[in-house]
Amino acid sequence: MQHDVMIPLDGSSFAEAALPQAIALAARMHATLHLVRVQQYHTVHAGAILQVEPEAEDALKFYLDTTIERIRRIHAGPIESHVLDGPAVDALERFVTARRIGLVVLSSHGRRGPARLRLGSVTDALLQRLRVPMLVVRPPADEVDAQRITPIAPGCREVLLALDGSALSASMLPTAEALAAMWHVPLMLVTIVQPPVQMVYAGVDTFTPSLLDPVELHLAVDDAQENLAHRAASLLRRGVDVRTLVEVASSVAGGLRAVAARTPGAILAIATHGESGLRRMMRGSVADNVLHRSPVPVLVWRPSAAEVGQGSMREVALSKR
Repeated sequence: MQHDVMIPLDGSSFAEAALPQAIALAARMHATLHLVRVQQYHTVHAGAILQVEPEAEDALKFYLDTTIERIRRIHAGPIESHVLDGPAVDALERFVTARRIGLVVLSSHGRRGPARLRLGSVTDALLQRLRVPMLVVRPPADEVDAQRITPIAPGCREVLLALDGSALSASMLPTAEALAAMWHVPLMLVTIVQPPVQMVYAGVDTFTPSLLDPVELHLAVDDAQENLAHRAASLLRRGVDVRTLVEVASSVAGGLRAVAARTPGAILAIATHGESGLRRMMRGSVADNVLHRSPVPVLVWRPSAAEVGQGSMREVALSKR
């Protein structure tokens, strides 16, 4: 958890709902907070001709300056503001890369399925493009007044790390560990076990799903607990306040949301392949489901294959200490 923190703003209270988290994290990380506004274009009538004109840059700078003034009431750390030009996702990606941003914090709608495909989503698009962690905050339905920034910075009571036994999920461990250390809170390793099912003949060439013998479920839970205990042992030797939890649920996403709902004030960390388009819709995505429906902020990261491999080697080396 190094480098700077960026939050994209568009002048709405919806986007500003992520400001408290961004401010708190920048303060904890002793990092520069970057407020970024992408210049939008709108259509205007020039007689019988339609023209496309950009937003006035002076107005955008004024908005960012007044936002900084409000933040200064509760945050003394370094803050910079930037007006970017170009398509939003392209401009934000270039900025993150050029300025070596280490964390992006932003608000996201809870839209899923066809509605999201029609309207588009900056959050989803950035997830496909960026190689840095993104903390996604989903504001409540009643958006906070744009002129208010809470004087009480949000804390983090616990970091929940979703693990499924894969190298991909484990690649998020160093980031989750650093986040928990930064907040001085416990790190909870969470695995969701789905009850195994089989298709039972129901007559007339029809089948219906039925739970298998409870013994199989018990064995699956024991196996998950053993895997988590092995990872926790390595963390404990490093002085990490670590806990483990195996949750039984009909779906992984539903289980993670249930755990998050029982842990108010937590941050849920999850790694994702970052698939997009029809492939994502056909295969489904645990990260996608959690991202748009989680009751707590979600720290999501799309690591490269090399980063997944490096994470695996790191954990093997640390487990032998």
